[in-house]
Amino acid sequence: VGSLEQDPLSLEGNSIRDLFFFKSRLGFLSGESVIMSEQDDVFNLFRTTVTQLLPTDKIAISSQVNEITTLHHAVTFANQVLIFSDRYQFAISYGDAGLTPHTASLANVAAYDADVKVKPVSIEGSVLFAQNRGSSGQIFEMYPVGNQAMQFEAVNITQQIPTYIQGRVIKMAVSAIGQTAYIQTDNIDSTQTYSGGGGST
Repeated sequence: VGSLEQDPLSLEGNSIRDLFFFKSRLGFLSGESVIMSEQDDVFNLFRTTVTQLLPTDKIAISSQVNEITTLHHAVTFANQVLIFSDRYQFAISYGDAGLTPHTASLANVAAYDADVKVKPVSIEGSVLFAQNRGSSGQIFEMYPVGNQAMQFEAVNITQQIPTYIQGRVIKMAVSAIGQTAYIQTDNIDSTQTYSGGGGST
């Protein structure tokens, strides 16, 4: 990435854990921070001027949870971005004024344990994420609830048969056409599928 600005919300000295594209900006997850490029210029991670902060300038925000919270995965869906750590879920909040350095913040929207070795996937207005427990995996579906865009709940869609997915979940993928999720585990011949979305079980 090269040398960036000397501030705690830069990429310098930190590993990049995930990339995403949102609102004409390229986003990076690094440590506890979310860094997004200048609007419409994914190669610029610097401010345009030093005298004022422009609405199109790069965005750098971090978790406000009162503990070390490394951000691992970002999932875009339904005009939102959900960001996962191992114990918390966040969304990029910006209000009616649009996504700018002045309005952007990282809102804590839920607190569910998630296996950060498995990237969550979006399917029809919800997000699936994995928990690995012993010799089996479980899949949770997270979706927005109520009238507030920053409120989310998750249900365990494998709770009826908690040992159905044999082995540890290592990867998930979705088919937009069939609205189906495919679950790969480290157990040979153990690929599961799930169809649904929007809070269905």
